[in-house]
Amino acid sequence: MLACLLLVGCGDTEGDGPTATPEEPAASASIDDDTAARVTAISATADAAARQAASAATRTRAPEPTATSTKPESTPTATLAPTATPTHTPTATPEPPTPTPTEIQPTNTPEPPTATPTPEVFSFGEGVMIVGQDVPPGTYRSSGPDGGLYSACYWERLAGFSGQLQDIIANEFADYRQVVTIKEGDVGFNSEGCGRWSADLGPITASPTDPFGDGVWIVNVDIAPGTWRSETPPTGGCYWERTSGFGGELAEIIANEFTDAQQIVTIAPSDVGFKTSGCGTWTYVGG
Repeated sequence: MLACLLLVGCGDTEGDGPTATPEEPAASASIDDDTAARVTAISATADAAARQAASAATRTRAPEPTATSTKPESTPTATLAPTATPTHTPTATPEPPTPTPTEIQPTNTPEPPTATPTPEVFSFGEGVMIVGQDVPPGTYRSSGPDGGLYSACYWERLAGFSGQLQDIIANEFADYRQVVTIKEGDVGFNSEGCGRWSADLGPITASPTDPFGDGVWIVNVDIAPGTWRSETPPTGGCYWERTSGFGGELAEIIANEFTDAQQIVTIAPSDVGFKTSGCGTWTYVGG
């Protein structure tokens, strides 16, 4: 460039080949040798500097980058399957179960126990009865004298209906309640003024040791076995008997007494009945 400045009429410096120096006008031939020498030296120096600069440029030029793929080789890596991210699905709030209508079974209210009807107790009234047809054999208690014609009770067990004395098996006439056993083999039974006869033989005293008076009493039911004391007979005559039955027969009398004195009698547990008349009140002494 410096050479261009010194030389007159430098041409276009662009291009790769050397630029043709135009011919100098004829007037330049008069330049002295000293000046030409300096120009030549400067030109040589400029050429050397240009070559040095070109060489330096060649040395310092960075090598053209090789087009290499900067993309790293794809190393196959195990690609993890995408984990399904749990999606929160709103849980439906369960509705309360609809109550299933329960069929209410009717509760059977226990009925109160039905009272077992007490079998009707057989009973009969006055008159002549055919045993086994009108009245069954058995033991019966009278309701007492009914205040009839004689204000007393008369009864008889019969072996026939002839009306003769030999047909009477046993009989009694008394003004107190009676107990009679109609036996198998009896043909008839007759009673007057005795009220109604009943097969109910329950106790007729409040307690077996309570005092008692005239009558026919069932031992171990109406009165207790043991020793009993009578009052002094208010009428002057006391009759009592311990019996093994209520048939009214002489053979059933275990022991008896007729007296106008106060009595003390021991009734055995095996005795069936005790009959008393005119003795007043009997009081329990002890067993």
